[in-house]
Amino acid sequence: MSVTSYLALYTTLLGWQQYNNLWQIASGTGLIYLPFIGLILKSAMGPFLSMGAKDAAQISVRRLTITVLTALFVIAFAAVPAVPLEPKVLHYEPLCSFNHEKQDATPGNTGTTYDNAFKVPTGVKVPILWYFVMAFSNGITHAANVGLPCSPIDFRGLHAQLDTAKIQDPELKQEVTQFYNDCYTPAYSTYLSGQLSPQQQNQIQQSLEKNGKDDTGWLGSQTLLNISGLYDSQRATHPVKDFDFDPNRDIEEGQVPNHSIWGRPDCKTWWSDPQNGLSAKLKNTLPPSLLSSLMHSGGDSQILQDESIKGLINHSFHANETMGDRLRGYESLNDNTKGDYISRFAGAPAVYCMKV
Repeated sequence: MSVTSYLALYTTLLGWQQYNNLWQIASGTGLIYLPFIGLILKSAMGPFLSMGAKDAAQISVRRLTITVLTALFVIAFAAVPAVPLEPKVLHYEPLCSFNHEKQDATPGNTGTTYDNAFKVPTGVKVPILWYFVMAFSNGITHAANVGLPCSPIDFRGLHAQLDTAKIQDPELKQEVTQFYNDCYTPAYSTYLSGQLSPQQQNQIQQSLEKNGKDDTGWLGSQTLLNISGLYDSQRATHPVKDFDFDPNRDIEEGQVPNHSIWGRPDCKTWWSDPQNGLSAKLKNTLPPSLLSSLMHSGGDSQILQDESIKGLINHSFHANETMGDRLRGYESLNDNTKGDYISRFAGAPAVYCMKV
């Protein structure tokens, strides 16, 4: 009997084991006899209330016989746990195999962490009818899924890679924090202030319609980058590594002897510079295999790249870190910022198969 995932190998057994426990409780306490009492009363009282005693008695016996036999049949075939469900009967074979994953897995022998997390139930029994229903429905589902083509891209693997990707370089992490404080916070405050011109507000509305209402909920927001008066009007408060000192731009620093060799770029340049921009640095932090797969997924490469960087930032700052707390505060203003990035990956091809 095939199932649809590694986890289903265990949950199928656990679910029916719990059903066995409930059935024992119901039969031990006599609860299963309550429906019979109701059937007997209904079959007996109905005819006596509507006709003579002699005719009513005959009809009551007939009704009672048919009703009770039907109830016993239903209970025997659809309620009483009778057919043993052995763990070895269940199996799962992934339709699309990635990275030579284990084939034809059985409970306790899946090659996954479920083997350590769950104990394989034994002595589980299933009602006769439900045993055939499970076998038939799972067989139909498996046969239907076989007809779907497999994608060469392992989307679940991409998800796992992104979930474990974090900013390891402390300097880069500090730069992200600095960008948040120097650029995102003041630009977002301006965006929320309601003091922008009608033209700017109209441009913001158009940008949000194009990039999604959650676009302003992260550092690389296209709205904050491209609308005049936001990122282009903010500058780093301290010199940023890899951005050369510019005497025409960094006038204040130029008046200080022995000033830093690095300058203070505006926030749009700081994020978008193709060589030294923060976006490029974060992109280089992502696993190369992840970026390569995304570029061949069939989706919008810029959107997928942005969503990957967004996930990288979210996973790199925990709740006990100041920036992590603040970012989550801004996320609450944008309902779709949490967990949205992986949906972009899944939506790229029309049809695909995922490994579990």
